Amino acid sequence: MGGVTDSQQCALWYQWGGRPIEFELADSEEAAARRAVSIDDCDWPCDLLGVQFADGRIIEAENWPAFDEARRREDERYRQINEARPPDTTPKRAVADPFDGQTVMIDASAPSWVGRPTTTS
Repeated sequence: MGGVTDSQQCALWYQWGGRPIEFELADSEEAAARRAVSIDDCDWPCDLLGVQFADGRIIEAENWPAFDEARRREDERYRQINEARPPDTTPKRAVADPFDGQTVMIDASAPSWVGRPTTTS
């Protein structure tokens, strides 16, 4: 009755930074590819291994066209979001970061003790 069949399912295989290899079942290759992109975007180190299909096929992540397409779509989505965002008109001031001394533009309303005064040459 309209449910996902085993032949549509696939397993996304990955490994989070030194932990045991894991997998997640997905209802379709497209869903697995979208999940792979979200895992790939995480700040945590993760190795995407690939996808396994119910019929026995496997595709390694670096050779997976559906992943490449999902990445392209996600990048396009973020591009459109950023283009639609109004420009930031918040007043800024330059400070040197307290660690490396690099110049950083911060909100002018930040407390005066944040950062260090910039030096001019």
